[in-house]
Amino acid sequence: VVIDADRARARVQLTLDQALAEVPGLEAPRAGPIGQQSSIFSGGFESNHTLVLFDGVRLDDPSTPEGVFDAGQDLIGDAGRIEVVQGPMSALYGSQALGGVINILPRRGGEGALTTRFESAFGSFATLSASLGADGSVGRFRYALNAEAFSSNGYDVVPERMAVHTGERDGADITTLTGTFDYELSRTLSLDLLLRRRDAQVEYDPGFFGDIGENPFAEIASESALWRLGARWSLAPSASLRVSGGALETDRVSTDAGAPGDGFSGLRRFAELGAAWRVGPWAFTSGAVLEREKIDALSFGAPISGAQQHWGVFAGAQGTFGPLNVTAAARHDDHEGFGAKTTWRAGAAYDIGANMRVYGAYGSGFRAPSLYERFAPFFGAAGLKPESASSWELGADARLELFGREDGLELGALHRHSQIDNLI
Repeated sequence: VVIDADRARARVQLTLDQALAEVPGLEAPRAGPIGQQSSIFSGGFESNHTLVLFDGVRLDDPSTPEGVFDAGQDLIGDAGRIEVVQGPMSALYGSQALGGVINILPRRGGEGALTTRFESAFGSFATLSASLGADGSVGRFRYALNAEAFSSNGYDVVPERMAVHTGERDGADITTLTGTFDYELSRTLSLDLLLRRRDAQVEYDPGFFGDIGENPFAEIASESALWRLGARWSLAPSASLRVSGGALETDRVSTDAGAPGDGFSGLRRFAELGAAWRVGPWAFTSGAVLEREKIDALSFGAPISGAQQHWGVFAGAQGTFGPLNVTAAARHDDHEGFGAKTTWRAGAAYDIGANMRVYGAYGSGFRAPSLYERFAPFFGAAGLKPESASSWELGADARLELFGREDGLELGALHRHSQIDNLI
């Protein structure tokens, strides 16, 4: 499923969880107004079984207890489109891609030296939002810049039916700054730089053991900073080599009446090498990745510190035999703490005419234990095994002409069966 970000924003879908709400088979419930925690459930899997990427870079916070991504605070004004694939995809993307992968693809520089855009909105709960962007191309240099802000008083997370309800609102302030830059050194060699920073301050009502308690002074401040520098070498018109490296740094601090409470800091550094080439109707990809994560936190008064390293290699192929399309991928990962894990996936789709197809796939996936799960005092276990899954699916879809459009009516059916072992 491909989501056009501009169309989503025109439907007043400002955050990632709102844009994902219309994807079949995927749920993204949020625990209150914009800014509150939002989880992603894809294909019946757990909320920590969907991998979220920004232009191919992992966004999941290494400092959270389950290494999960919170979709409730990410604005989509810097996105050009959002691609969603469901089912086990660890064979290409590694850990956490048991239920699927979401890739947010940023805006890129267009034609002309300067194109600008500005949009703003206001609404209920004293809500204000604004987005300002500029992009263009100057010779061999291409750029895109985007700044976005959201502010709202929100509403009370505690429902009126509960005795502790007071009507105290839980608001949020979110800002995002994004830049993408490309420069062609020659006809065969180019450089690219990705920068993104997101800051959020969210009021919330903390709860213990399932009970929600009003607290007009509780707030969580979170920061996320991402950078990546890459280079692409075109070996031939049908083959290219890419190398990149960067880091994701996250910080979250909870406060109560200004007094700091729990704090979580995570850092993930990564380096990647990838190759892509085409031979006739076949396209091939391969690559290798090296990552190192660490966490420094204070949770319930106890310090948490830990680090782990991981490397992986993968290969994939896609091709056609007339109306038959086939895909295959395999990956081998080695994680510090539990060792190696090999995953694979194979699938086929058969076109029936121009507007109908049937398809099937089988694959395996895994989720590595988070740093918190391994090193948290009292209940952390450094020797945890990874969660493992296997899934198969059968489906069909059709697009029929109606209302003057070739795809005026879309029909689809899917059956997926998954088995997950070693749940943490």
